[in-house]
Amino acid sequence: MGDAAALARAFLAHCGRTTDDAHALGVTLAQKLERAAHPWPQVILPPEDFARALAERVAADEELMAALAQLRDGDVYLAGAAALDAPGAIAAFDASILSRVPAYLARVGSSPSAVDEVKQTLRVKLFVGSDESGPRIRQYSGRGALDSWVCAAAIRAARDLQRADARRRDGGGDDELDVLAASDDPELEVLRARYQGEFRSALGDALAALDARQRTLLRLHFFERLTTVELGRLYAVNQSTASRWLAEARSRVLAAARAGLQDRLGVSESQFESLIELLQSRIDVSFSRLLRPA
Repeated sequence: MGDAAALARAFLAHCGRTTDDAHALGVTLAQKLERAAHPWPQVILPPEDFARALAERVAADEELMAALAQLRDGDVYLAGAAALDAPGAIAAFDASILSRVPAYLARVGSSPSAVDEVKQTLRVKLFVGSDESGPRIRQYSGRGALDSWVCAAAIRAARDLQRADARRRDGGGDDELDVLAASDDPELEVLRARYQGEFRSALGDALAALDARQRTLLRLHFFERLTTVELGRLYAVNQSTASRWLAEARSRVLAAARAGLQDRLGVSESQFESLIELLQSRIDVSFSRLLRPA
């Protein structure tokens, strides 16, 4: 068992609460720690961090011992460790929880490539999060089963991707998906307005032709704003490899969009090159918009 007194101190400090029987609380926390850590021998979560993970899931108006009795110790242990990127936590989460995502998504008819995208999107949302909210795994309440909570998140993410794909195929969001930047050249501005639909369509086709990893990399970088360092950590590769993958995906999209446009547009070579220059100047903005979930 962990140090009961230290566990009680960490728990109460994080809660901002007091108790008349800190000894009993400490004993309860030590017993919960022993039960919680048993299924995850490869995960190293300091006892005080486990106490804080429990404290985060107890509301201010709840009676402490009753609230603690409702928490799923092993699931809180794994979720708390994953939120802190504790040694072994992400690998254990992958093996025990995220490995079930394909079965979850069979319910909504997701393709294998969509399953891969959902898993990567979930990893970002659960373990990286945003600057405002932090890793979303912290939102797990500890009351229900962790795998059921992740199942619901996976299905929501899959449906978001399905809606985004349908929106892109239907040409929705025309005002938002302005692929070309406005130009001071009146002739180019006329061409921009005339061929905006073709540019959008060519870029959408080029994105759709990517493999799952390339499409996910672009989505994570341009919409979720992950750096190449974070992408490398997510894919278990070094930063230079992640950067190379990202550059290859971006170049492939631009090349495919260029080829598609050349087939569609009946303009002079000089006009075409000017339009391509405009397209390339806005390609990053276009990526972030075209890859955005609905």
